Amino acid sequence: MTKRRRAYIRAGRILSPVALLGLRIYTMITHRPRVRVIVTNEYDEILLVRGIISHLGWWMLPGGGVNRGEELVVAAQRELHEETGIHKSLDNFHYIRTIEKSELGFNFSAPLFRILVKKSDLPKSLYNPVEIAEIGWYKLDKLPELTAAVVFLAIDELSAVN
Repeated sequence: MTKRRRAYIRAGRILSPVALLGLRIYTMITHRPRVRVIVTNEYDEILLVRGIISHLGWWMLPGGGVNRGEELVVAAQRELHEETGIHKSLDNFHYIRTIEKSELGFNFSAPLFRILVKKSDLPKSLYNPVEIAEIGWYKLDKLPELTAAVVFLAIDELSAVN
């Protein structure tokens, strides 16, 4: 990783509290949900991302805000592609359920989708280095130390579906 990239990520970490506060206020005003996508592969690994703007640098499921008038599944498809470079047709996305605000202390609801992809579908290099600091596949029993609570909830949901 270059010095410039490290400095960019460090600046993102420093600015995260202010950026996240702005995002929370925007979400409270608009009441828009933020989709999350459980991405698994043929090796039973889960794909996690660590955003440049991130609460304490937590590893998270890919996802993000739903645009005005956008269908939830389309938002899931768009966010997955924007953050990871993985593009799949809508019929590959399966709605699991919506995580309500109160479940994890979110200020938004989070419709949860699941998609199974090939490990090789993830581009070799970081697709969106402006938003994403790191991305990786993890075994369900070997998640990174700073894994967000929503990931564990999603894994439980995944187990209940299978």
